[in-house]
Amino acid sequence: MSRTKRGILFLIVWMPLWVCAQQITVPWQCGFEDSAENSQWVLNPQTPNATDKWEIGSATYSEGSQSLYISTNDGASAQYGANPDIVITYRKIRFPQKAGKYNISFDWKSIGDTVRAKLYVCLLREDNLTRGFYTDNQGTSRGLLDLANESSGDLTTRVLSKLSKLTDGTSQYDYLYGSKKWKNYSILGGPDNPESSISLGATTAKSNYALAFIWVNTNIDKDSCRLGACIDNIQIASSLLPKPTELKAEMHCEDSTIIVSWQSILSVFDIEYKDVNAAQWRRISNIPASDNAVQTYVIPMRYEEGSFNVRVRGYNSSGDASAFTSLNNVVYWCPDNHCINYIDLTGPNTECRTGGRDDAYKDMIPGVVDEGEEEKESRHTVNWIEDRYDPITMGSIDANGKPVAPLKTIPDGYQASVRLGNWDDGSEGEAITYNFVVDSFSQAILILKYAIVFEKPGDRCPPNEFKIVVLDSIDREIDRFCGKANFLFKDAAEWNLNDSNPLKRGNPIYWKDWTTMGLDLRRYHGMDLKVRVSTKDCGGGGHFSYAYFVLDCVSASLETDNCGINSEIEVNAPEGFNYTWTDSKGNIKGHDRTLKADAGYEVYTCEVCMTEAADCCFELSTDLAPRYPAPQFSWRFAPKNCRSYVQFNNQSHVLVKYDDKDVHTKETCDRIIWDFTNRLGTQTTPADNPLVECDTEGDTIYVSLKAVLGGGKCDSVLLDTLFIPTILSQDSIIIQDICEGEPVIFAGQQCDTTGLYYDRQLNYAGCDSLTILDLRVHPKSGTTYMTDTVCSSDLPYELNGLSYVYSGTYSQTLYNQWNCDSIVQLSLQIVEKLDVEVDSVPTLCADGKQLTIDYAVMHGQYDSLAIRFTTTTPQSVFYDQMIYDTLLTQVVYPYTDSILPNHYHVQLEFYQHHSCGNQIYDFDFEVRYRSSIVEQKWNDVLAILNSRYNGGYTFTAYQWYKNNVPLARETGPYLYQPLDSTAEYSVELTRADGIAVRSCAFHPTTRTDTQPFPTLVQKSQHLPVRRGNNDASMVERVNIYSSLGQCYSSTLIVGGEGFVTAPAMAGHYIVEFIKSDGCCTTQHLIVY
Repeated sequence: MSRTKRGILFLIVWMPLWVCAQQITVPWQCGFEDSAENSQWVLNPQTPNATDKWEIGSATYSEGSQSLYISTNDGASAQYGANPDIVITYRKIRFPQKAGKYNISFDWKSIGDTVRAKLYVCLLREDNLTRGFYTDNQGTSRGLLDLANESSGDLTTRVLSKLSKLTDGTSQYDYLYGSKKWKNYSILGGPDNPESSISLGATTAKSNYALAFIWVNTNIDKDSCRLGACIDNIQIASSLLPKPTELKAEMHCEDSTIIVSWQSILSVFDIEYKDVNAAQWRRISNIPASDNAVQTYVIPMRYEEGSFNVRVRGYNSSGDASAFTSLNNVVYWCPDNHCINYIDLTGPNTECRTGGRDDAYKDMIPGVVDEGEEEKESRHTVNWIEDRYDPITMGSIDANGKPVAPLKTIPDGYQASVRLGNWDDGSEGEAITYNFVVDSFSQAILILKYAIVFEKPGDRCPPNEFKIVVLDSIDREIDRFCGKANFLFKDAAEWNLNDSNPLKRGNPIYWKDWTTMGLDLRRYHGMDLKVRVSTKDCGGGGHFSYAYFVLDCVSASLETDNCGINSEIEVNAPEGFNYTWTDSKGNIKGHDRTLKADAGYEVYTCEVCMTEAADCCFELSTDLAPRYPAPQFSWRFAPKNCRSYVQFNNQSHVLVKYDDKDVHTKETCDRIIWDFTNRLGTQTTPADNPLVECDTEGDTIYVSLKAVLGGGKCDSVLLDTLFIPTILSQDSIIIQDICEGEPVIFAGQQCDTTGLYYDRQLNYAGCDSLTILDLRVHPKSGTTYMTDTVCSSDLPYELNGLSYVYSGTYSQTLYNQWNCDSIVQLSLQIVEKLDVEVDSVPTLCADGKQLTIDYAVMHGQYDSLAIRFTTTTPQSVFYDQMIYDTLLTQVVYPYTDSILPNHYHVQLEFYQHHSCGNQIYDFDFEVRYRSSIVEQKWNDVLAILNSRYNGGYTFTAYQWYKNNVPLARETGPYLYQPLDSTAEYSVELTRADGIAVRSCAFHPTTRTDTQPFPTLVQKSQHLPVRRGNNDASMVERVNIYSSLGQCYSSTLIVGGEGFVTAPAMAGHYIVEFIKSDGCCTTQHLIVY
């Protein structure tokens, strides 16, 4: 089982003064590609016997072909060991002799971890290399180089605090570890200026410094030895000139370009780019900054497909340059150029799987395991670096015991390969399946090149295995004999051998060099097929297997140098097979890949057989009729980012001349050469589809396309002249008349006043384009606002010939001489005519407590209600008021029994403040005397209480009523007649003011006994004498005596009923009642 370890990187910079330090020019860069520069680096001082050593070599690199890295095998691989040590490398530096602030950055990667392996960095004064850097446990002053003699596990805090802090632009680090991919970090400056790794004054600028990398390894587990510290692309630049950020590259196969974009505040830029395998950079200089936040540049790709490095730096107005920002391994790969896009491991037509050695394909886990082409953990990865060799195959011999070159990770003639599997053990299994559609017209022959590496398994282990198979869409083998190849370790006896095993595992390594397998797919045209490639370790778990492969297709034709009329012609079959050539008569003409034959119309056939399966063959034929190159092209205008480009597409092909006709074939020419001449200069390129830049103000391109056949034996040239328009836009003026209040949108703004407006935009080519709007605003006649309210009874409402019957807001538009509208806006409210039902006001009694007026709105709505009483009405009781609560349906006036009985008038006016008019209701009503103003005396007398008991009224006339019918001649204060207990009695009373008002109805009752004579009374109070129906005799006289026996009064009582007046003085009295039968009774009377 593999275990992931991590490494740590430290960078330290301090300030010593050594005269041999070399002054640098800023910006300064070190990519370890220059031998003179590399000689300035001191590697592994004081540690010549350490297991880990700093090396400058080609085992890995961020850009170029070399870097600085930790190695245990003299630079063959970037791997740290299992012996604890501290190793240092440094370079002395003298900065420019002036004050300044500088940023120091570098690319790094390292596995390691926080315990076993760390990378530190330090910028320090040169003299601190040997003294004054730290104090050891004995108090002795030590230099940085003395750390090599310290225990790797005993670095003290006082040492670590001297080392530089590092940053990725976001976070801060003391040391580095844990990245398999190249990253770019900087030395962190002080808190006041973190972007400046070092700030130099006038004095300190003359000091010498050293840039040091310190590798600290405490690992003792050989199984934990992993990728050690790796350094590349060190740059020192002014921190006042920030390097570009957000560098990106986008591939555009349709026009053979890569669009590079970045962000920067600087004004001019350089772009450099190159194939990862190239030694020299191509530079495009003096690219001006655009007004956009994101800068872009289009690179025409004149190279074949592959992986490219791109870097950008900027300049300020004074010409000072920033550091480069790099983007490595930019893939330029056009899937349409390939029958199978085998490098796309994550695309929709590719499926990667991993599992155990014995897992069936369906049981394996989908997903790509890719940590990079250099990493052992990668089980599916793409190799891009040409001329790189598999490290496991270093020092090998062939089957005859002769030394042999190691295995190339990419076969000759190809830009990339895929590695499947790795050199880790653990009985692993891997597979990749590619889906594709067969196009037999141009890509009829499937070519698979492969190379295999097996570690020898134990004798009893299930063997290592590598398998290739072509399947149909439902996973069936299309050809069980020739549509697959299966290699087991037993097949490896004739392979190359590395008996030393660089992994120090004691097991020899067998490997098969690049081999070609081909399959004729012409009979599968248009079908969906699959190619599945798989590897398996041995079953014992301790021996690995992996393989490299590429997939390709070629047409079902033979290559020939036949061109024009030649005496001898060469014909070539696809590479990597066994061959048998025959003529039209069946005569064998040879077994080499190349056949040489005389010119003519003879037909030759080549039987092409796989080297690993002699019975798996297919045939290709050609005739040797004269062939001629036919140059042809198409083009299109393709400006971008305010640069004028023309995209050319090569359509050159082979023309075959027979006796009776010329045949234009789909066969391509051997090569083509373009020559372009225009105002920008002359350009020559062999690219199939070049992109040519033209003058932005318009240009003329003189095109020469040469098509070549037969290895240069014959060619043909096509000349043409193209006229390219300018991509710059002329200023345009738009004159527009509008009406006031009707603004136009121009340049994203609202324009509504007369004047000139400007809009700067990018045209179709991305160039500035100025459009001027000459706006003329004409006044409108204005808007007339009308508000009206009408009653529903007055509908319809007429305005300007239009009728309206509903409430709402309506607009009518008229037009003046400028065709500007004049608007009449009507806000119309239709009011429903009011209909109110008011209950009549009832007759009131003086003791009735309240006047209630009830009403109900049947239709419409009123705004307010006015209640008015006649001026003779007492306003303290019945007062005028306005009511605004339109939800009320009742009005109440409370009063006390002291209210003056009288005749009253009330008016209710319901207001509709519109054209419907008001609704008025008038009512007369009266307040009658309370019924208690009448007192019943026995069963045949009703009496009116006097003013003392009736509320203070004095009456001048009386009229009695029974059931609302006046009683004849009953016009006194007493009504003497037998009373009807079922009838209502009332009396009309006329006051001294002449107002006659009736009393409220009185209901008499039938009495059965005499009312008791009172015993406690007021002075001079009238005391009634009553007789019950059951009394046998009547009281004839009542005598009142004082407490001394003196007679106060003697009153004769007529008919047994009457009144006696109480004494006028308070005191105790005796009342004597003398009856008609002579009996006499007495009782006490108290007067107060």
